[in-house]
Amino acid sequence: MKLALSFFVVVIMSIGGRTYGQGITLSRKKATIETIFNEIQKQSGYNFIYNDAWTENAREVSIDVENETVDRVLEICFKNQPFTYTITGKTISLKLRVDNTGSQPKGTLPIDVTGEVRNEKGELLEGITIAASDGSDATSTDSAGRFSLKSVPANITLKITGAAIEPYIARLQGNKTLAITVITKVNIIEEVIVSTGYQDIPKERATGSFVKINNQLYNRNTSPKILDRLDGISNGLLFDKRKATPSIQIRGLFTLTESISQPLIIVDNFPFEGSINNLNPNDVESVTILKDASATSIWGARA
Repeated sequence: MKLALSFFVVVIMSIGGRTYGQGITLSRKKATIETIFNEIQKQSGYNFIYNDAWTENAREVSIDVENETVDRVLEICFKNQPFTYTITGKTISLKLRVDNTGSQPKGTLPIDVTGEVRNEKGELLEGITIAASDGSDATSTDSAGRFSLKSVPANITLKITGAAIEPYIARLQGNKTLAITVITKVNIIEEVIVSTGYQDIPKERATGSFVKINNQLYNRNTSPKILDRLDGISNGLLFDKRKATPSIQIRGLFTLTESISQPLIIVDNFPFEGSINNLNPNDVESVTILKDASATSIWGARA
């Protein structure tokens, strides 16, 4: 039993040794450290874990090796870099290098940052979110438009977001105090246009009572009949479906003459005399219902 166990352990260690010593062939001049990491990963299968902010101060790498071990290639690449590495299984993890005095390289030492956020008019903004890109800290501006972040890398970027502003990116570059100006987001509100049957006018100029049914509201019902799509959308609009040809009433009966008791239907600015059920509901862009004397003044008693 002991011999079998020992043999098993020796085999595992031998396989691991061969994997770790897999040959790397690489020739680059003044390449970024990220480029070197990608090449090592492709040829060896090792994965790198690191903070993007740490590689911003990395030195360019010049290397020319053939069938070299991963360990030797890493030794060359990490020489005089502000970080070192550890290997766990197939993962290479970067960590900041600490010198003999116990200090970290310039540009990587965490700093506390304070600042304020204003819009293009110079107004201080409350409730704006400021977050470090590495996730180390996040906060929002107070009622005075000010914020503070604790222990963030000196060369990190900040993401500034808010419901009323355009997203903004600010780079610290070692600054401990920031004055940030953002652009207010412009929300365009679609103007409501009322069709009286012969002209289209803005909502604020329309007199009388009306209901504007847009395409989205109209198409929430997919019935093949127009009246079914309008049913239940507007107050005062009543349908009598007991007959083969449904009748329509707007705010009840308005004349004793049955032949003209039906409301006038206008299609693309022209009176429509046929059955409304003969119209294709998918061709309808919008529906405007005029309910009072303003319609009568334009189209007469039938309106």
